[in-house]
Amino acid sequence: MTSIHGAIEADGQAWSDEYRFKRADGSYADILDRGYILRAPDGRAARMIGAMSDITVRKQAEAGIRTSEARYRALVQHATYGIYRSTMDGRILDVNPALSTMLGYASPAELVATQNFKNIYVNPEDRSRLLEQFAGTGMIAGAEVTWKRKDGTPVTVCLSGRVVEHAAGERGFEVIVEDVTKRHALEEQLRHAQKIEAVGQLAGGVAHDFNNLLMVIFGCSELALEKLGSAHPASADVAEIHKAAESAAALTRQLLAFSRKQVLQPQVLNLNATVARMQSLLERLIGAHTTLVTQLAPSLHDVYADPGQVEQVILNLAVNARDAMPSGGRLTIGTANMVFESADLARQRGGAGEYVRVAMSDTGLGMDESVRARLFEPFFTTKERGKGTGLGLATVYGVVRQSGGFVWVESEPGRGTTFKIDFPRAHQEKPRAADGPRPSAPAPSGETVLLVEDMPEVRAIARRLLLGHGYRVLEARAGDEALGLAARFDGAIHLLLTDVVMPGMSGLELARRLRAARPVIRVLVMSGYADAGSPVGDVRDAGAPFLQKPFTRDTLLEKVRDVLESP
Repeated sequence: MTSIHGAIEADGQAWSDEYRFKRADGSYADILDRGYILRAPDGRAARMIGAMSDITVRKQAEAGIRTSEARYRALVQHATYGIYRSTMDGRILDVNPALSTMLGYASPAELVATQNFKNIYVNPEDRSRLLEQFAGTGMIAGAEVTWKRKDGTPVTVCLSGRVVEHAAGERGFEVIVEDVTKRHALEEQLRHAQKIEAVGQLAGGVAHDFNNLLMVIFGCSELALEKLGSAHPASADVAEIHKAAESAAALTRQLLAFSRKQVLQPQVLNLNATVARMQSLLERLIGAHTTLVTQLAPSLHDVYADPGQVEQVILNLAVNARDAMPSGGRLTIGTANMVFESADLARQRGGAGEYVRVAMSDTGLGMDESVRARLFEPFFTTKERGKGTGLGLATVYGVVRQSGGFVWVESEPGRGTTFKIDFPRAHQEKPRAADGPRPSAPAPSGETVLLVEDMPEVRAIARRLLLGHGYRVLEARAGDEALGLAARFDGAIHLLLTDVVMPGMSGLELARRLRAARPVIRVLVMSGYADAGSPVGDVRDAGAPFLQKPFTRDTLLEKVRDVLESP
């Protein structure tokens, strides 16, 4: 038997004690022993009257309550969400550590010492709105408001709670608080990316049709210039038409680059060599009042990218840097080998791996947060009217992302801007960019070209250009017509020049069928745009030669010779 605790009154009139007995089965029982001492008038004789009761169940219940309370407090204290209790008028009764940390206070006691939640709302009307909800339903769920941290910075929180009754019958609130500031920022980034993607899809579709129209303008103007000669009064006007078509084609290429719907022709290249080759061009571009500094890392890894598009990225960034330094300054171009863990690229949804960086830093005006947020939107520009299309950085973004890379921007007003472009390192053996000038292709020798194009105007122009330079041309409007024409033709067909997307049968399917009947035929495909989800994606993966519309006469003839003379 063990005495737990007891009490006997000083005058000896009553006693109370608790004991723990061990039962025969080994278990314990808690016993409450209470009674009174009765004495004779002379105080010498006495007898005790008492009773013993089993309080085991009650003691177990009390222990359970204490354990439950300890667990509840631990749950609240260690919760990742903020939790608070307050009175109806906003007086703070209790908060957990998560809430004090969320709001920038050193401890819960410091936050409680602020006395009232009223002053924490950025907009007092938010609190009035919540009180109306509490009054109507007795609870709130998922209500988002903006609070102020201790240093005054805003924080967006999501509140869920109910009306409760505190001690002494006083009513108040118990509320759970979630910080959703970062989530809102990510949602805004997602909406921004979706908007850019939607504009890109629209741009790609428009560019496809526009390129076919430009083909007609290119071809007709070139043919007209040949017939008129430089002495004709109208030749200057036709030359202006051709020049305008070239500008329109360049604008369309920017749209395709932004929308990532162009066919890239990637090769293994070294960014140090690219920067070195472009140095004199860049110096002329930025002007004598701006200093160009290069910091090229030794033993730089190779990348697998389209050389022309990489040069376009560097040129676009150099133009932006020049415009950001109207009074001159310094443009620094550096390269480096980079290794990223997956967490480093989480905000860009990238993967871990090795990358090669080219960074371009200027000492110009810099940008504030509002400009940085819209930096890669097409047609967004801070330049004066007529000084830019707003497609330069959109093109940079499209080219880099289509090449599997990433764009990072660091800028502050008055402190310049740095663009960091990271391309994946090339590991496989792939075609390497040629270092020297290409030899001139042999002249046509009467080869037969099967021309397949569903747009009559484009087909007519291509036919005239080929006929005018010594080729024999068979033409068809669609794939089935081309197969029938090839079956009836007894001579050799040296080249199939076909559009990719046509009614009924695609140019790729036509090429497969025609090669089955004529294994030695060469194939050159053309299109107004290229989409990763279209058949052009298959052509690129297979390494088939591709001709991007709109093309000039020289581009067409050069590409045809390349394909005919290739091994």
